[in-house]
Amino acid sequence: MHSLCCLFAAWLQTLLVSCLHLQEMIGLCSILAPSPSGDPVKYLNRAFEHYSKVRGRQGRMLSTRVMMDAAAYQAAVGRHFAASMSLMRAHFDEEAARAALLLEAAAYALLRCQPPSARKAAFHLVLAGLRYHTAKQKRLAIHCYMQVTPAYSPGTWRHISEHLHDILGKQCVELGDAEGCLKHCMALLDCSHRPPAAQGQHLVRFLEAVKAAGVCGPIPGLHLPEVVTDTVLVKFADQRCYQSYTPPALLGSSPMAFAANAAGAAVDGSSSSSSG
Repeated sequence: MHSLCCLFAAWLQTLLVSCLHLQEMIGLCSILAPSPSGDPVKYLNRAFEHYSKVRGRQGRMLSTRVMMDAAAYQAAVGRHFAASMSLMRAHFDEEAARAALLLEAAAYALLRCQPPSARKAAFHLVLAGLRYHTAKQKRLAIHCYMQVTPAYSPGTWRHISEHLHDILGKQCVELGDAEGCLKHCMALLDCSHRPPAAQGQHLVRFLEAVKAAGVCGPIPGLHLPEVVTDTVLVKFADQRCYQSYTPPALLGSSPMAFAANAAGAAVDGSSSSSSG
């Protein structure tokens, strides 16, 4: 009896899928033979809603396929924003790698809009990069993040820009790209708004990247901070706090000359005290 019930359920599932294929076929036929009264996307959306209720991998693949058909039709007739929405609907239940491909395609569809939705496309690319990273496709994730980085300028989107450079720096380390890691760690040095501990972490990462890249000499693109001497306060707890008693001739000299002059001053002082 149990086996008969399982066979009947499988038959109903097959019948349901066959009926749903009819909705998809009607939509495709409407694309091939367009009519003013019929909208093919209506049938494709109806097929997608029913495909989503089919359990297992088959239902997920069918629902993705029908939304890709809808997106291809909408892009062909110039409805790029609607095509992006169709691809977004398809990615939710997909595996990480397929979801990332759908998100990336949705971002490119937004860039074809008039005017382009650059900010929303950048957001979709960030989501695609996260999905690629989940699928262990690190080079594809870096590709998505690198496209997004120019869209978020440090002046207006400082925190997002720092987040992207932080992720890119870590992924470059995992891939063994020392020069790329150095580039992104260098971009994190402009962090005066961060707490001192965070600034120290960025500096340590930068020095490690310099060591890993084997850089000797000046680093192209490195902007050193400008120090305003009027507002600098230096505190010492050793003999340097007595610098005010140093003769003026010793001030402003090089360290070696300072040491030599200081030694000569000490000898002169001892000789004068002995003569006295």
